[in-house]
Amino acid sequence: MKKYFLFFVLAVFGAAAYSSSFSGPFLFDDHSIIITDNYFVQNPAAWWKFIGSKRALVNGTFALNYFLQGEKVEGFHLVNFIIHLVNAFLIFG
Repeated sequence: MKKYFLFFVLAVFGAAAYSSSFSGPFLFDDHSIIITDNYFVQNPAAWWKFIGSKRALVNGTFALNYFLQGEKVEGFHLVNFIIHLVNAFLIFG
């Protein structure tokens, strides 16, 4: 029971830390890496080409976000938060 409570506390603190980022814009090179200069993200027919590349998982999450929501930044930030929270749970656990 204590472990689940600690996971909950970790999730609450993580959400508090990320809360201001959900509505924030793309910053620095985000827009170019995710939208304008990443051919794989905008072209679902080319998704198979990044399998095995050095950034396959990153491009895969970007492509899935772009496919589901277009250029809306909230989805990209939510997925980023979830990935970081899951990693925190794995390290903590």
